[in-house]
Parts: sequence; C-alpha cells; structure tokens
Amino acid sequence: MTDHHPPSEPSYDPRPAGTVLAQRWRAGDQWVALPEEVRPNDLDAGYALQSTVLAQTGETPCGWKLGVGNPNALRKFNLSRPLFGRLTSQRMHDAAEPIVLSRGAPVTVEFEIAFVLNRDIAPGDAPADPFDAVGSAHPAFELVLSRYVDRMAVGWPSFIGDNVGFEAFVLGEAVSLSDVPGIIERIEVYTDGVLSTRGVTGDDLPGTGQALEHLFEHAAHYGITLRSGEIITCGAVAKPYDVAAEEAEIEARYGIGALKIAFTR
Repeated sequence: MTDHHPPSEPSYDPRPAGTVLAQRWRAGDQWVALPEEVRPNDLDAGYALQSTVLAQTGETPCGWKLGVGNPNALRKFNLSRPLFGRLTSQRMHDAAEPIVLSRGAPVTVEFEIAFVLNRDIAPGDAPADPFDAVGSAHPAFELVLSRYVDRMAVGWPSFIGDNVGFEAFVLGEAVSLSDVPGIIERIEVYTDGVLSTRGVTGDDLPGTGQALEHLFEHAAHYGITLRSGEIITCGAVAKPYDVAAEEAEIEARYGIGALKIAFTR
C-alpha cells in the first residue's frame, strides 16, 4: 500500500531524517531531537517521514494507533484530528509471552479499546455508522516508548515521524461491542499487583466511534485505503502511566475479564 502525502511542504525530503531515525530504531537508544536541517516542519511532512522510517526499518503495517485523541487533548494542542501511527506486525505480541522492550527508558502503559475492520474502506467510502466497519472489539495494551528522550518537546511533526512513539501492542480476546462501555467504566490497571490507574471519564476519554471517524477522515485525506483485518486502537481509556522498572507484570481488570502482560528489558 502506498501512502499519498499532499505536497504542503514541497522542499521537504524525508529520506535524510528517515535514515537517521531508522538507525535509532535499530540501535535501541534515544536522542534529544532530529538534526534541525532535516526536521519535518508540518504534519504532512511528519507523515511522509513516518512512511519513510517504516520503509527503511522494514516493519510491516497491520493497523493504526491514535494518539492525543481525547477532546481535552485536541483542544489543548489545537488539533483537528488525533495523531496517527501504524501498528506493525513485528511489534504485535502474545499476552502469554514477555515483551522485550527495545530500550531502557521508562515505558508508558496505555490500556485501550481496539477494533478489527471487517471491510476495505476506500477514500471517501466510509460508512455513515463507523461501527458498520467493525468486525470485532478487543481490550488491548499499547506500550509507548519514543526514540526521543522527551517526545513532547520535539514537536508533533517529529513525533509523528517516530510513528507516534509506538513500541509494542497486545490484542486481547474479542468482546461484544455492547460490553465496551462497561469495560471502560470498570477498568483498573495493576502493576505487579498494585493498583496503578483507573479509567478516565468525560472529555479525557477518547470516543471510540469518533476515533474511527477521525481515522476514516485521515485515510481519505492521504488517499489511503483501509484494509479488512486491520486493527484500529483508539487511545487510552485508562489514565496512561510510566513504568521505569527493568521488568514488570501489568494486569487490566474490567469486570467481565482481565488482560495480563509482562515486559522486560
């Protein structure tokens, strides 16, 4: 699949930044920022860089992740849509196996709701009801671990180029769409048996239907056809938190079930 990027920044060539950022991905270390002369200066350039980095690392996109997507965050940062990154097959993990993190910095734990698409969606062909494109719903964990020391300090274009900090993902067992509100209401997340966070509410909560609509708009804007079977994870429905330990067990408990993962470095 080829992503089309409108030429809002015609002079920007993502290949130099893609080369150095891909090297950081492979090396497993962090840095402060991209060299100023190769940084993307707007969101379109950031997405062009993201595609270039994925191509240079050889990672295979298998879905989408949304960041900065709740109404409060969108207002705070004056964004019309969330930031979008790609889930990749190389970073999908089975809950039964410990995840080996790629670097030693603190990792951000996000409990999310994810959907699997049941149909292709060509640009401009999104259903009026976004859930008509959903084949299944799942509790999930995303681990965020940017290639930047401070992902908030580098600016959104550079953060987008870093695939919105995506590190690892675990998809839980399918649940009924009707169960999703109750999961969000009951969610508690424990680290090594100690309660770490609970669900968010109000405008800190990303609306799952609206998240899908935002993705459909993003894909249409860039001329991307979404594919049946792709996973869409809609952002944190429990307050994200950082874990600095060398290893940890994380468990989400949400009334009708639980999802447990472990990671090490």
